[in-house]
Amino acid sequence: MNKIFALSGLRRLKDCSRSVSTRITADGKEVPKRKNIESRITLIGSDNSVSITDLKSAQSLSLRRELKLVKIQDVDTKTRRPVYKLLTNAQYHEEEISRRKEKQVLKENELIKGQKLITLSTRIAEHDLMTGIKKMLKLLDKQYEVKVVITGGEQDAVQSLERIQSVIEKNTKSSGNLVQKRIKGNSLRFQLIPLREKSTHCDNNGSNQDEKTQLWITRERTDAPRRPRPRMCRAALARVCAAPPPPAYKPRRPRPRMRRAAPASVSAAPPRVAGTIVMDDIISNVFVILKATVEELRKKNANVMTSDAALMFMLKKLEAVHHEPISRELLRSLKQRIKERRLFVASTLNYLHDPKSYFDSSDDDYYDIFLRPNGHEMRKHIADLHQLG
Repeated sequence: MNKIFALSGLRRLKDCSRSVSTRITADGKEVPKRKNIESRITLIGSDNSVSITDLKSAQSLSLRRELKLVKIQDVDTKTRRPVYKLLTNAQYHEEEISRRKEKQVLKENELIKGQKLITLSTRIAEHDLMTGIKKMLKLLDKQYEVKVVITGGEQDAVQSLERIQSVIEKNTKSSGNLVQKRIKGNSLRFQLIPLREKSTHCDNNGSNQDEKTQLWITRERTDAPRRPRPRMCRAALARVCAAPPPPAYKPRRPRPRMRRAAPASVSAAPPRVAGTIVMDDIISNVFVILKATVEELRKKNANVMTSDAALMFMLKKLEAVHHEPISRELLRSLKQRIKERRLFVASTLNYLHDPKSYFDSSDDDYYDIFLRPNGHEMRKHIADLHQLG
């Protein structure tokens, strides 16, 4: 029992120690608390149903239904409440796109976007003045109002100010109008306002006409006849088709870097000797004959499939057919022409030109042919041809 009385006494002390939350005036009257009334809104649901609720409950409803709560109107003129709407993701995306388009149209329809200030002096050079005029034209094309201030010294007359103003007006007449010209002290001030754009109907017609012109140009370009490719004669085409496929590519070893000897003075080419084979006789069919002799080269030695050896066969065959020696001019022309096509024939041409000094040469062409994987076979093959010659 004593414990019960003790607990009840403690409870009384706690109740007495609680702070009083009511406010009392000087007259002893209680002041009522202000109720925190949340602002009411007009909510339009996803099914276009209208309801009146507070913002907090509308936000919780949008989270539960996974919808977007979008503010449509700040304050309704009739109800004095803001208007919100619940939208799905697709509807919100469409509303955003339409809002952006409306904003862009309003921007384009604005006559003047802003104002720019340009200050000039009467002592300005002609080149600097034309640079400033170009800047004014760019701003006028971008629908900006240009405010121009021309300043001068005490000794400068009004004529110099008006001269600069007339130059500016003459050059900017096509893009803007000069208004509010006034002289105040030693300065002349005026404004350039951009010209009004043409009606949208004219612009649309012009854009359609430009699109038609561009489309016609592209069609004309695509329908233009192409240049015909050069064709080979039937006999040459048959030889090329009958030739065996080229051998598999073998990676080439890097050849050692060697210093080249100083080139000897090259004498002028000897004149054409009568009764010799010249470049014009065979240059048109040189590569066709080269492919045709590959088969003969393969029969003799399957490992030797270089253009050097094939060209040697070709030249020997030409000498046998025509019964005439090959001119040095032809050798020189062949060396230059075929090297442009990246065929390794330089060593063969050097050998045919001067067989004795070929093996004593220190030129890179010598190492080019004898430092290949099949170099020993090439040496043997060239020795056989030397005996035939």
